[in-house]
Amino acid sequence: MEKFGFDAALFENNGGKHVRFQAGQQIFREGDTGKVLYLITDGEVTLQSEGDDLSTLWPGDVFGEMAMIDGSARSASALAKSNVDAIILDRDAFLNIVRVQPEFAMYVLTILSVRVRELSCLI
Repeated sequence: MEKFGFDAALFENNGGKHVRFQAGQQIFREGDTGKVLYLITDGEVTLQSEGDDLSTLWPGDVFGEMAMIDGSARSASALAKSNVDAIILDRDAFLNIVRVQPEFAMYVLTILSVRVRELSCLI
C-alpha cells in the first residue's frame, strides 16, 4: 500500500473485503461484468487483452476500476502472476472511502488518466 500511503484499515473499515488468489488463477476475464475494483496488497497481477500481456501490477496498484465505476464489461483479463492478496471494493465501499479520504478519488483518477494515455500511444 506504500504507493499511495493509505492504511489498509481505511479500506477494511469502509466495506473492503480481503481476497486471495493462487499463482496462475484467473481473477476475471475480459468481457465479464465488473462490479468491484481490486487493490493489491501482496503479489503480482498481469493484465491481458486478447491473450497479450498489457502490464504487470504490484502491491499498491488498483485494477478493475473502470468496470466498477461505469458498470461496463471488463476491458481486460486479470491473472494472478504469483500468490496475490487483495482488497476488493464494490461501488458503495469505494464511495465510502472517497467520503472519508477524498485523496483516494484523485489516486484512482490518476490511474485512469495514465491508462488512457498508454492506450492512446498504442493507437
